Amino acid sequence: MLSLFLLSVLAMFILPVYIKVQQERVVIKQQQEALLILEDYVLDYIHTGNLQELNHSLYNLERTELPDNSTQFCLNWKGASLKNQKSCLYAKK
Repeated sequence: MLSLFLLSVLAMFILPVYIKVQQERVVIKQQQEALLILEDYVLDYIHTGNLQELNHSLYNLERTELPDNSTQFCLNWKGASLKNQKSCLYAKK
């Protein structure tokens, strides 16, 4: 009976930590995917000069022209941890 009690108390503390670690893994995977999408988009922009429309259900693209004739490309999304995430790259033609 005592061992079952100790096991349940231990599970009470470990389970939330395990869930948090799994959420962070998904967030990191989303960040990596966002950077890959952003890199492909920016490289296409640099080489062709065309701005394609980004059709992705998770990520929203923002493009900002900067005073030094460079362009900032940012992807925004709500991560698995339900926090707003943002990754940006800069490009200059």
